[in-house]
Amino acid sequence: MLIQKVKRPPKTEIELEMVDGKPQTLTVKNLERFLLGELTLAQVQGITMEQAYAYAQLGYNVLQQGKLEDARKVFEGLVVLNPYDAYFHSVLGSVLARQENKDRALKEFTIAINLESQDPYVFVNRAELLLEREQYDDALEDLNMAIKLDKTGKHPAIQRAKTLLAATKKRTQGTRKKAGK
Repeated sequence: MLIQKVKRPPKTEIELEMVDGKPQTLTVKNLERFLLGELTLAQVQGITMEQAYAYAQLGYNVLQQGKLEDARKVFEGLVVLNPYDAYFHSVLGSVLARQENKDRALKEFTIAINLESQDPYVFVNRAELLLEREQYDDALEDLNMAIKLDKTGKHPAIQRAKTLLAATKKRTQGTRKKAGK
């Protein structure tokens, strides 16, 4: 099993200091809290989640245009700013997989899942990479989890998950029969 929970800092408000009548986030206290893992770099820099997701939308648009290297840079930057956001890791994993950097992609998908991702796409994407590595049991687990996460049965990734699940079960049953199991 590849899922392992990641310890996240508690949701916390950043403390602002007023300097010359302007709020400042880059303070000694906030830097200390950052070094202790209580704040993200985005918080220390004063970047809100709304702003980070606006950058993510720009990165996604670049990805849709096929500019993989630019998209990779955007999402790597977002992961640096907030390493506790599953979506940023997930999209970075997708970009890396398309760039044929499968080892790093697998790591990013795993981080996204470990951050408690509820997105079936992440499980299906990781399952595909696991299938390429012939790690069938782990892939089956991810495909089943993706299907379980979809309460409505309408998520776009679910048809892909069901198809992969059926093909993988058929293949592993054939392999197990040949091995005499």
